[in-house]
Amino acid sequence: MKAIVHWLLVLSLLFFVAADRLFAQVAVPTAKPVFKTHNELNSIRSKIDAITNQTNLAEVEKQILLNAYQAAANNIEEMLAIEQQVQDTQRQIQELPLKISEFEKIIQEADAQKKDQTLEELFQYSSDELDQRLIMEKSNLNAL
Repeated sequence: MKAIVHWLLVLSLLFFVAADRLFAQVAVPTAKPVFKTHNELNSIRSKIDAITNQTNLAEVEKQILLNAYQAAANNIEEMLAIEQQVQDTQRQIQELPLKISEFEKIIQEADAQKKDQTLEELFQYSSDELDQRLIMEKSNLNAL
């Protein structure tokens, strides 16, 4: 009896160690090359065309297959769109320091121009002219 309990303890310990190692592994998704994904999409589209043209399938079976292949094609198209958005975002992030330095330069130039203006120069403009200038400056900021 004592030997059976001992073996059960050893087996349960082995089970927990094996389970721990099994669940401890983190699955890292591997990115497929884009050209392979495009090939898969083209393959699915050709299968959709082939199933559509088949006459020996029942309509119910044909519709089930078409729905499944169309869902797969839609998922791949959505994945490709998301990958494109990720690439665009990464490119924008890489360009961000350059844009920041350009904006800083524009701000410094504008500050330098403002410092050169005297109060008399500012008061020579009417409120209508200042409103027009404000609109122009806002449009310049929006263009950035």
